[in-house]
Amino acid sequence: MKRSFLKYLSYFLVLAAIIVPLFLIFSLFDTESKNQILLFSQKNTWAIPLLILFFKAVGIIFPPVNGGFVVYSTVPYYNWFLVFIFDLFGSVIGSSIAFYLSRKYREKILFNFLTIKKITEWEKRIFKNNSFYHFLFLRFITAPISDLISYLAGLTNISFKNYFFASLIASSTAQLLIIYFLNRGVELSIIYLIPVLLAFILSYIIYRRFIE
Repeated sequence: MKRSFLKYLSYFLVLAAIIVPLFLIFSLFDTESKNQILLFSQKNTWAIPLLILFFKAVGIIFPPVNGGFVVYSTVPYYNWFLVFIFDLFGSVIGSSIAFYLSRKYREKILFNFLTIKKITEWEKRIFKNNSFYHFLFLRFITAPISDLISYLAGLTNISFKNYFFASLIASSTAQLLIIYFLNRGVELSIIYLIPVLLAFILSYIIYRRFIE
């Protein structure tokens, strides 16, 4: 019964992480819908921060959920810097929980997301160096596209302090730039979205070339 509940809950979260941002994005093209969302967020000041915190944290704890997609879709409806702050809090919560779960349950928790072969390969090839700067580099190049790194870090000997600060520096830097340029793109010109697109493309290329 418990396993069945978790299965359906995971389906619901994955679906919600697709439907919610699509609804917010398409509402931008309908003035009435956009104004209604803005009015709702003004009357219920907790709504968007809670949405960001929840999906950001869940997206890290359960990688199939694309929490970043939800976060970015809230930018047109909320102060961009506050979106960044709540995204950062969600990232800290989610990555800390993921690290703890991985440190406690080891490889068996990753079997839900990766094969045994892939886990072993990543442990040997990527995390043979457990230094702060090595992990900081990994966080920078994977921040926009992969949250599995939090679980994989828990399998290594890296201290939580080094893990925490490397994650904080990489996530805050990457997300600050992405959210800022998204806001500029919405308010001023679509040309500001080019750096965001380039960041995702570059991160994906590096990830495929050196990580996967």
